[in-house]
Order: sequence, then structure tokens, then C-alpha cells
Amino acid sequence: MKLTVDEKFLFQEKTVSSFLFIYRKEVTYISEVSVNIESTFAHTNKIVKRLESLGFLSSVFEGRNRFLKLTPKGYAFAQKLSEAVEISLSDEIFSYP
Repeated sequence: MKLTVDEKFLFQEKTVSSFLFIYRKEVTYISEVSVNIESTFAHTNKIVKRLESLGFLSSVFEGRNRFLKLTPKGYAFAQKLSEAVEISLSDEIFSYP
């Protein structure tokens, strides 16, 4: 199975880190995301714009401040990513069919 360009983007380290940070914070700023994911503001801004264009993220301006918030689609995706991270860090033994 070959991943599309958008699918590759969604599973890059900085994109996943951004998703998880915004998911945990609920509402945040680009600068706060860039510091947390250890990326430049410019690169983080590109990630944010791409996530907005894909319908995962919305931004709201209040005065000069731009707040970032996950859309329902983005929240569902971030929730699944968070669950996947929890599973990967778990020592629990899983059974499957």
C-alpha cells in the first residue's frame, strides 16, 4: 500500500507532535507549538497551514493573537494518535484473533 502525499505528511514526526500538543492543550498559539515540538516558527506555521487546509485545525484571531484549535475531525484523529502512543508505550500483553 502506497501512502498519499497527505498521508505521509500526517505521520511525520513534527506533524504528530503538533497534533498531540494541540490535543493536550485544547487551545494554543503557534509559538507555543513550535517551542514544544522544537521547530522553527516558520516550519510550524507551514504545518499549521497544511493542517488547516486538510480540515484538521482551525485558527481564530482575537485582536493580534491567533489561537489554534482542533476541528472535530482533527480531535478524532489526535485522539487515535494519542491512543496509539499509549499502546506503544504499554507493557501490557495484547491478544488478537
